[in-house]
Amino acid sequence: MHGTTAAVDMSTLTRADGLWFEDGNLILQAEQTLFRIYRGLLCARSSVFGDMFAFPPPAEGNMMFDGCPIVQTYDSAQDMGFFLRAVLDSDFFEAPPSQTTMPILEGVLRLSTKYDVRYLRQRAMAHLLTTYPTTLAGWKARDTARTIPSVENTPFVVLNLAREFDMPWLVPSVAYCISSHDINKTLDGAPWAGKTQAQGYGGGVDMDVDVDGREGVVKLGWADIKMCIKGRNNILVRQNAMALSFAKGSRRAPNSAQQAALVQAAAAAAAAAGVAPAPAAGAVGGAITPGGNPANPGTNGFPGMIPNFPANVPIANTAVPAPPAQAGGAVVLFAPAPAAAAPVVPPAPAAGAAAALSPAPSTTTSCPAPDQCAFTRFRCAEILSRWGTAGFLDFFDEQQEAFAPGFCEGCLEAFRGTCERASEEMWEALPSMFGLEEWEALERARGFA
Repeated sequence: MHGTTAAVDMSTLTRADGLWFEDGNLILQAEQTLFRIYRGLLCARSSVFGDMFAFPPPAEGNMMFDGCPIVQTYDSAQDMGFFLRAVLDSDFFEAPPSQTTMPILEGVLRLSTKYDVRYLRQRAMAHLLTTYPTTLAGWKARDTARTIPSVENTPFVVLNLAREFDMPWLVPSVAYCISSHDINKTLDGAPWAGKTQAQGYGGGVDMDVDVDGREGVVKLGWADIKMCIKGRNNILVRQNAMALSFAKGSRRAPNSAQQAALVQAAAAAAAAAGVAPAPAAGAVGGAITPGGNPANPGTNGFPGMIPNFPANVPIANTAVPAPPAQAGGAVVLFAPAPAAAAPVVPPAPAAGAAAALSPAPSTTTSCPAPDQCAFTRFRCAEILSRWGTAGFLDFFDEQQEAFAPGFCEGCLEAFRGTCERASEEMWEALPSMFGLEEWEALERARGFA
């Protein structure tokens, strides 16, 4: 049975460079661009196209050109160009660690999902995961592992993609990134240079149109705006709490058993020296509070803590110590601390005290510059508390060169440990800060995607 064919006005259409094969047997039309490709190859990759061509074409109204049927789609020419290149050219959209761009990834992700090309969808999601991971280790490595260029405001684009294509595991780290931007971008939209990125990758596709009709601005949905504002507030509350802990100098006070053991150690040290034991700074009723460690008066609570002010200085009545000055009166904000002093070996505690202190180390090192280290710690607290955006996960790594010279070696390592533990705690809590399921549930969702 022979049907009629509709006339095609080729003067208004453009052949896609690199995606027009003279021996192709199928023409796809996206907007005003034509792609002449191979039906069998496309059907082998896409179950949707396979099912479409499993049925005979309608008897009438078929559009034909040069003996090839023309199938009109409702996709953008840019997306179709990137998608077909990924299908036909194995080098165009390789898996990580090969590099790609956001416009290419968007087009491939959108049409591989629509036309059910699973390996390309999985590949696109893998690229997103290199920059927006689900583990803290992945987050720390993202600058070297990322396969998507670091283009301003990319997180806003990715959050919309995560919602459009049901990828909830990306949302916590993406929303954290958004919280590091000016809040006006969340409220009013973020400028996007996606069209510039796409230049040179279209294979003849017209790149003069605005990318995906966004007109240079990416806007979030109202639900995501609320989520980002609430999550941002939760992050800032946690960051300010960390800044306060930096200023205090210790993460926690010793428990009652540790207090008793420290008092015994102080008494033993005084007896060995033949002097009466003096009450430690902050001691109330014989109990040691975070004001001082009798085994190492320059530290707080118990060995291993970042030093606070010297034990004989009342903290409650002490202002932030002034920074040291160089010759000529120049103020040095982060002056190098003196070299570490020789280890101080505390006397053996009374019977039963070892168990109470376990797993505290048997030796400790006194801080050679408690005032300098205290000032540096206060400066770190001041910097963090002034931030109005998220940033604590990278605080130590990004600020280390600035504050490291102001710490002695022992205090720097203690500060590093404090920041690492706080980062781990923040990462675990990140999904809940944005009202999402825990990481474990999000990982399960990724396994089924």
